[in-house]
Amino acid sequence: MKFQLLLEELLTELTGEEIYTKYYKDMPSALFGLVVSNDPQTVVQDGKIVKVGKYAKLLLAMFKAGNLKKEDLPRAKEYLTYVYKYGIPLDATKILELSDIYDLIKKYMAQNSTNISDIASHLQSNEYNKVYEDNQWVIYVPFSERAACYLGVNSQWCTTWGPYSLSDDNKTKTSYFNRYNKDGYLYIIINKADQQEKYQFHFESSQYMNISDRQIKITDFMDQHPKIKAFFFPSLVRKVSKEEMDGELTRIGILQPGEAMTILRQSITGKDNNNQLVMGILSGDNDEINQVITGSDIVEEIGYEEGYITIPLENLPTKAEYVEDALSSYRYELNSSDSNLRNDIQEANLDDSIEKVFADYYTENSDELRESLGILDYNSFSDSFLEGFLGDEDTKSEFVGEMTDLSEPAYEEAYQDEIDKIEKYIKFSKYSRTKEVSLNTVFFVQLILKQNITSITDETVDINSFINSYIEQYDINQEFEGIYNYDWKYPNYSDGGSFSEYINDYFEKLIDKNEVTKDCIERRKLFNTIYHRLFKDNKTFENEHVIVRLNSLTVNCDNGSVDIYYKNKDTNQEHSGFVKVENLSSYVTNYELFEHVKKRFNRIIL
Repeated sequence: MKFQLLLEELLTELTGEEIYTKYYKDMPSALFGLVVSNDPQTVVQDGKIVKVGKYAKLLLAMFKAGNLKKEDLPRAKEYLTYVYKYGIPLDATKILELSDIYDLIKKYMAQNSTNISDIASHLQSNEYNKVYEDNQWVIYVPFSERAACYLGVNSQWCTTWGPYSLSDDNKTKTSYFNRYNKDGYLYIIINKADQQEKYQFHFESSQYMNISDRQIKITDFMDQHPKIKAFFFPSLVRKVSKEEMDGELTRIGILQPGEAMTILRQSITGKDNNNQLVMGILSGDNDEINQVITGSDIVEEIGYEEGYITIPLENLPTKAEYVEDALSSYRYELNSSDSNLRNDIQEANLDDSIEKVFADYYTENSDELRESLGILDYNSFSDSFLEGFLGDEDTKSEFVGEMTDLSEPAYEEAYQDEIDKIEKYIKFSKYSRTKEVSLNTVFFVQLILKQNITSITDETVDINSFINSYIEQYDINQEFEGIYNYDWKYPNYSDGGSFSEYINDYFEKLIDKNEVTKDCIERRKLFNTIYHRLFKDNKTFENEHVIVRLNSLTVNCDNGSVDIYYKNKDTNQEHSGFVKVENLSSYVTNYELFEHVKKRFNRIIL
């Protein structure tokens, strides 16, 4: 299912049973009920969903797309509570994950301004450890749920939930601190100058999250912050103990290959010094590598370059073929990003997004539109032109074109990330009939050490079996999956892009071609004069004799009329209907005229 929802469908009034039957029969009913019930406006009585919250289907779509997990549902309910409380509009086509909702509601959430050092002072010394500090950064390791909540204040991490949370809204949620902490330390990294810049690292689960609970590019982060890198990998700057080295080896995969190899070489001691296979690879000497890795499936010399061992094979092992196919599919999507993305966008309902640009155009050009077209307010502008604008075949085409250009970097980044995740471990190339498999030397050596492999030959561990084992060990993706959780970017009128130019040209041509008749423009201008001078820019004119209320500020160009309500206080006569613009001032100033107003309505009205 496409992740982007039609907003009209999202707002459709259906019962829980109807929604389940129509859209989600493949989901267990209990799970469906759990997700729907986390919309605060969902009403459940006697175990039945009697009213479905406005954004329940948005939660369902996120859940089905894999962007929402069970443990995230309490946070989803909290976020939607703010959405409803403050009337925050959500465009379903732009909400891909919870962090997108958080970006809209975070300013409404209570923010704790207490300095992090003051917060830490309320903890017992055995609840946390400050493991690093310099003039810019401080790093804490929490040992308790309370410490995780205090030190992670203002973040969106599930480790800050529970009874110790500094946010009242998170106190009833279940903390996930112990789930992570049992596998390894959580590191909370805080910029002392800007405590809204904070990160939580958990190396064992490969989670490196910013304050909004979004994954960062950890290798880039380490390269940009050498002091933090030196804290986690001290052997790069000094001699370390065996305990420190063992810790570095568990997280070595986040480094650039050259630095990782430096640490690996330093880590080799004892019996590993006698492992010819390990020492041959670490030497980086091609001749020595070709002596320790042999086999009938290897058709040419093995090469070593830029942190990868390249093995030429006549045929790829089965799992390697699957990986190569997945990689080729991701690369095809990346290379075809413009057409693929354009097709995805064209299938979406974009009317609301286009109307936003239409409304922004009016806001920035209202004075000119009043002068040139006699348009008095946005409702009149919308009533007169929106349908034709949306119906013009070029409008959506132009909008899709700019939206594609704006969204393409995020689309390409999403697919490039998947390619990078694979090529971090394995790469492929082809020359004539030879297929080359390149394996990351760091992970290659770590697998050898873990499995105590001393040779790769036909008689011991053949190369094909080793490559398959390598793919399994590092859980390398063997199956292509399309990506739909990238950010779509929408044109804004104020940005002055191609769609802004299009809408400017559209209305200039509309006026120049007299598609808006001069008579209609003159009637609008006359109406504006009456509205300003007699109605004093209010929709209701009232004195001791008469009430005249404008039901709309839109002039019907087909017959030059406006919709009004009239009451003669002297006779208690009242009528509603359309009157000619040129007669409107008479109805306001000549009260006796309305003694026969009903006949006039019948004669001059629609």
